[in-house]
Amino acid sequence: MELHVVRHTRPDIEEGICYGRLDMDCDHKYLNTVNNTITTLVQSVDGVYCSPLKRCTQLADYLGLTYLTDERLQEIDFGLWEGLSWNEIDAYSIDAWNRNLLYYTFPNGESFYQLCQRVRSFLQSLQCNNALLITHAGVIKALEVLINKKTPRDISVETIGYGGYIHFKHALKVV
Repeated sequence: MELHVVRHTRPDIEEGICYGRLDMDCDHKYLNTVNNTITTLVQSVDGVYCSPLKRCTQLADYLGLTYLTDERLQEIDFGLWEGLSWNEIDAYSIDAWNRNLLYYTFPNGESFYQLCQRVRSFLQSLQCNNALLITHAGVIKALEVLINKKTPRDISVETIGYGGYIHFKHALKVV
């Protein structure tokens, strides 16, 4: 199975704000920054799947794609942290998250482990062999853990830019 994964373009939100499930528009002036490879890939994929959050669907619409949305491709739920500036979140809570990247559950939100379980469920239900996903950085990090066997610590320092592209090739069985 091959997965071609694109992160949404820059969202329309101020810098320094915590957002995951917070649903906001993409910043339309950045839509054209998406990797040009994507338009070529679309002709070779069996299916296009998109997070239902606006910053992803607006990119898919901009690219003129026919796609299915899937809730399991949404970003991690930061719960009560959503919409706060990172400076408003107490240092103790951020330290607790850093000490337990996999299982720390955001207040009224979810853990990275729960995100990985959602993404695993999506992969196991995927019926095509060559898919394009338009999603979020957290989902991409979950794919790195599930497919490339990276640790949460490894992926905590990795970044994929807005509109960035990554390719995964893996056996259908995701452990």
